[in-house]
Amino acid sequence: MSGRFHAAALMLLLLLAPFSGIVGADENEPARSCEILVDWDSEWSADDASNWSYKVLQRYVVEFDPVFVNGTSPSAVSVNVEHLRDGSVIGSQANASIIVAGGSIDVILADEPEFLDEVTIGVETSEASCSRRLQMTLWNQPTADHEITRETTWELDSEAEGGSSLFFEGRGWQKRSGTELTASELGNGSLILDLDTGSEQTYLSLELDRVWLNETYDGTELIRQDFEMHGTGSLLFDSTSGESNISIEANVYDAYILRSWENGIMTERLRLEANGQLTFDGGSNNSSTGGFGELSVFYFETWDENGIRRLSDRQIEAAMTLRVQSGDDSFSFELDEFKIRERWLDGIREEQMFKIKGSGEFGFVVREDQFHIVVNGTITDLHIEQSGGETVADTLHLDGHYSGDASGSFGITRHIEKSELEDNSEGEKFEVDVIRNEFWFNISATPIGPIGDDFNAEHNLTFEYTVPQTDWENRTIRYQYIEDNGTVEDEYPENSPIRQVAQRPESTSEISASGFREAGVVPDELVVGDVFPMGRAGIGGFVHVTGISLAIADGHEVEVAEWSIDSDGVGFNASGKVINEGILAGLLYEAERIFEIDLSNAEENITNVIRIAEHQTLERVLYPSVITAEGNTPPALTSLGFREGALFTEGGIAHLQAVVEDVDTDTIAVAV
Repeated sequence: MSGRFHAAALMLLLLLAPFSGIVGADENEPARSCEILVDWDSEWSADDASNWSYKVLQRYVVEFDPVFVNGTSPSAVSVNVEHLRDGSVIGSQANASIIVAGGSIDVILADEPEFLDEVTIGVETSEASCSRRLQMTLWNQPTADHEITRETTWELDSEAEGGSSLFFEGRGWQKRSGTELTASELGNGSLILDLDTGSEQTYLSLELDRVWLNETYDGTELIRQDFEMHGTGSLLFDSTSGESNISIEANVYDAYILRSWENGIMTERLRLEANGQLTFDGGSNNSSTGGFGELSVFYFETWDENGIRRLSDRQIEAAMTLRVQSGDDSFSFELDEFKIRERWLDGIREEQMFKIKGSGEFGFVVREDQFHIVVNGTITDLHIEQSGGETVADTLHLDGHYSGDASGSFGITRHIEKSELEDNSEGEKFEVDVIRNEFWFNISATPIGPIGDDFNAEHNLTFEYTVPQTDWENRTIRYQYIEDNGTVEDEYPENSPIRQVAQRPESTSEISASGFREAGVVPDELVVGDVFPMGRAGIGGFVHVTGISLAIADGHEVEVAEWSIDSDGVGFNASGKVINEGILAGLLYEAERIFEIDLSNAEENITNVIRIAEHQTLERVLYPSVITAEGNTPPALTSLGFREGALFTEGGIAHLQAVVEDVDTDTIAVAV
């Protein structure tokens, strides 16, 4: 009996031994803990009227350590949620979605997070319990009153040939007072604009002595944004849009650029004032044709508002020299006036003027194998003028003579003789300028006999019936040729004139570098593993909190959260550190951003990627003097007594005086 008992006891010990080992192992494992992480997402949704809007999904995930394995999940889960807005409860566990699966717990609140919201989440399970309280702020805009300065550098580059660029280095200032936050950046830099419209090429290089960026917020709403630049530099301009090629090389002594946003309206202004050199058709001292001169006035101003060009003002004044070729020689002719002016305001062309006026003498030599001729002449009047979109003067009076192997005289007279009504080729009447155009070439003597078939006396008289509107095409509706024998021949060009309206200048935006910084509602204090969307309408990607460390902010030791953004193909990447404790929680300590915009055109084989890079660092904390509880020196009550030294009864009056020593000067009140 005892043998059988011992055998049974031994078998029981063998069966229980593995379970005893398991129990012992469980007792040695660390206790399971949990942590609540921000896991916000973004989505687009449409209402019943198919109006799409961008929303932030306020989701939190509860993760456990050690993690659950083999498909197990936390048990006996109890979740408490409180979502406060303006002191009122707008959400709780009753209207939150709670999902327990995959070894974690998802808590999805019904409402989007907003500035100054407070969210408290508590989780109880059989395995662990944890809680987290979050106060919502704006990225880089702490809720507490503060005043700080920062250093900023940023640059814009284009990969296109030539390309535009902008470099800025300066200091920023930010101040919150109540719900209003003002942020400014002031510094200097450089700007290069390389623009090519096909018919016009502009290269503007500026050294910026002032770059100013100012933003004002009321709560979460951006009220106003101003971006100003001022500087000096150089301008190269080439135009082939008309019959002549015009080139300008100018010294820009005043340049002003403004980009302002307020109440949903974007305003952009550009003003350039310069002087320098002007050429057309390749004119120079050594050229045979064209013109060149000193540019005394170059004024260019535009004003765009809400995508519409409200103001366009251009003015050029120069002392010009014209080059004229005749035979083997070229001669110069000085212009007394050369002016171009066009001003548009709110779609109305208020001013339009083009004027060339001059007079002078000229001389040149004609050399051929058989003869030698010296030519001299006088331009008594050259006057071409347009005003208000109509021709007001078209005059040329030239007289000359030549001598040598042949002698004689020549001349040109061209002027508006009168204005009248005239029929075009279709019989429609138009008001026209009747321009008398007469040319003569007389031969007085040829000592060596006939020179050639091309050297003959000539006389031409033509009347041109031309509409005065300079914006129209095919303006001459009739040519009348008068022969020396009195014969008259008329020519009526078809499709003449073609009516056209002067086109209002279009709005263009050359500098649009704002709006690439991350922005949005965020928790004020972060933990590693938090993820939330950033940017306007989801453009900025997601912020991932990757680490916690210590840093020195203007002599204050603070905890900072390290973060990074990868926008997943959008072209925006950023990283940095944000203060993660105290009343400045949410303020950027450091940030590095790179934003790329691909403007390439595969069909036209054009590669152009705009790259914006920026670096920001916190420089000074001007207010408050204490930014964390650890950095605060507690006030001390050094004495308490009556100012009069004693308190007397029977109607006596005395003052109780407390003396408080507070090196941080942040005592709010003293209660006795």
